[in-house]
Amino acid sequence: MIYIDESYDSLCESTHIEAVYQVDDKDVENQYKTFMLEKAKDLDLVVNPHWLNEMDYHNNNTHLTKQEYNRKCKEWKKILRLWSVGKYIVEILNGVKLDYKYLSI
Repeated sequence: MIYIDESYDSLCESTHIEAVYQVDDKDVENQYKTFMLEKAKDLDLVVNPHWLNEMDYHNNNTHLTKQEYNRKCKEWKKILRLWSVGKYIVEILNGVKLDYKYLSI
């Protein structure tokens, strides 16, 4: 299966291709989300299962003190930066990053 990693530039209001990956697995998105939810569970932080952002303190993370919540949110942001979909595909699923050329004809 071929996966295309895109990012959105809000300044230009456009998307561009970050990378293209080839991997044998067909359900990479759900596997990545499950992997990240396990990371959040290990951190003891409740995150949104769809967007992987941290949930608010008052409704979802009251098992933590406010200081713990703030510290864990910072840690979670580091984990999100570290474990991109691309890194997950290459390191966990043994996928291959492909060379590509974007044609605009």
